[in-house]
Amino acid sequence: MATLHTPITILRSDGVLEIMHKGVRELNQPTPEQLDETPDANGMVDCYRKIGFNDTKSLDWRKKIGGMLKNYYGVEKDTNPSMHILCCSHLT
Repeated sequence: MATLHTPITILRSDGVLEIMHKGVRELNQPTPEQLDETPDANGMVDCYRKIGFNDTKSLDWRKKIGGMLKNYYGVEKDTNPSMHILCCSHLT
C-alpha cells in the first residue's frame, strides 16, 4: 500500500535551542516562573501551558505549516486546503 503522506518531524517551531537575552545565553523555553500555575493574590494565573493535540491552536498551527509545506513542494493550488495539515503523531 502506498503512503499517503510523508512524515516530517519538527522539533521546535523556530529551530533555536538557545537565545541571547540581555547579553546572557539562555535556553529557548519557558522559565520555571512562566510555568508556575499558582494563582496570584487576585486569583489570576498567568503561565504557559502545553496545549492538547486537538486544541484549536494546535490544529491552526498544523494547518498553517501543512499549507506552507504544500506550497513548498508544489502541490496543485486548486486542491482542497483543508486536506493539508501537519501530522504530529508524537504529540499527546
